[in-house]
Amino acid sequence: MGNWISSISSKLIWGVYGIFTFFTFLLWFCRFIPTDVFWISGAATVFLNVFVFGHLGFTLVWLFFRPKRFWIPLTLFFLFAWQADWGVSLPHSNNPNHQISIGLINYGNFQGSRESARKEGIRAMLLEEMNTDVVVINEARFTESKSFSSIHLLKRMGYRYFHMVPFKKKKSVQNGIAIISKFPITHVRQIPIQPSGEHSTNTAFECMLTVQEKNIRIIGFHLKSNGVSPSQIQENEGVQILREVKSSFLQRYKPAEKIRANQAQILREAIHSKEIPTVVLGDFNDPPGSYVYQTIKKNYTNAFSTNAWGPGATYSGPIPFLRIDNILISNDLHAVNYRSISSKISDHHPIQASIQWD
Repeated sequence: MGNWISSISSKLIWGVYGIFTFFTFLLWFCRFIPTDVFWISGAATVFLNVFVFGHLGFTLVWLFFRPKRFWIPLTLFFLFAWQADWGVSLPHSNNPNHQISIGLINYGNFQGSRESARKEGIRAMLLEEMNTDVVVINEARFTESKSFSSIHLLKRMGYRYFHMVPFKKKKSVQNGIAIISKFPITHVRQIPIQPSGEHSTNTAFECMLTVQEKNIRIIGFHLKSNGVSPSQIQENEGVQILREVKSSFLQRYKPAEKIRANQAQILREAIHSKEIPTVVLGDFNDPPGSYVYQTIKKNYTNAFSTNAWGPGATYSGPIPFLRIDNILISNDLHAVNYRSISSKISDHHPIQASIQWD
C-alpha cells in the first residue's frame, strides 16, 4: 500500500513538474518574439525568475521522493538561470591603470529649490558615495537660478563636464537624460527613439569620452515606461484604488511594450553599427529574459553577470527580482566591482561598475 501511494505521488509530481517545465520553456522562448507583434510575451518574462526558482524547489522535492532524478530539475535550474542572465561572480584579471568607473542613476529629480534642499543634499551624498568618474542620470532635473546652480554643485564634486539631452526646458530648469563626467565629453549625438510628436522621458544619446588617451563610446537611454508608479498604490486608499491601478496598468502595458520593441530595434542599430569600445547604460523597463533586453544586448556583456550572484534587482517596487537597469560593455572591455546601491530616493537602485581594458 505504501509503495503504491509513493508511486502515485511520484507520478503526480512528475506530471506537475513536466507542465511547469513546459511553461518555463515558453517564458524562455518569449525573448525571440517581437513585442510589437505579440506584446503579452514581454509582460510574461517578468515571471521568468519565479519559474527559475521553482526548479530549485523541485530539486528539493525530488531529493525526497526520487533522489536518482534530482539532477533533472537541478540541471534545468542552472540552464534557465544562465538564460535569464543571472550573475555568477568570476575571477578577473585586474588592470587598475586602465580603468574608468561609471554609474547609472534614475531618480526623477535633481533640483535645487528650497522645498527640495534636503533631497538635493541626499542626492549629492549618493554621488559622493558612488564616487564614479562618469554618471548617466535618467529623468534628471537641473536648476540654474540666482539662488542655486546644479552645475556648480556638480563641479565642486569634481564633475567638470556635463551634457543633457533635454525633453523639457523652462527658464531656469532643464529636464532630460544627463551625463556628468570627470573626463572630456565630445561628439554628443541624440539617438531618436521617441515616438513621433511625443515629448517624454524616453530618450537616448551617445558620446565619446577620452580616458588616458583611450576613446570610449558611452550610450545612455531611458526606454518607455509602463506609466504606473508604485506610489500610486496606497494601502489606506482601499481596494478600489488598487483595481484602478491594475486597470490602468493593463491599458498602458500593451502600447508601452510595442514602443519599447521599436526603441530597442533603433538602439540595436546604433549600438552595433560601430566596432569601438562601448559602454551602454540604460533603463530598459524590461527584464533580461525579454525581447527588448536581448535585442539591445546582442553580443555585449552585462557588468552584473560576471560580478554578482543570483537574479539581482534594480527595481524596489512590489515585483521582486526585477532587474531593469543595466550596464552593458563591448567585448574589448571587461567589468569589475559591480554593485547596486540601496537608496530610498527612487524606485530604482543606482548601479555602478569599473570598466577596464588592456
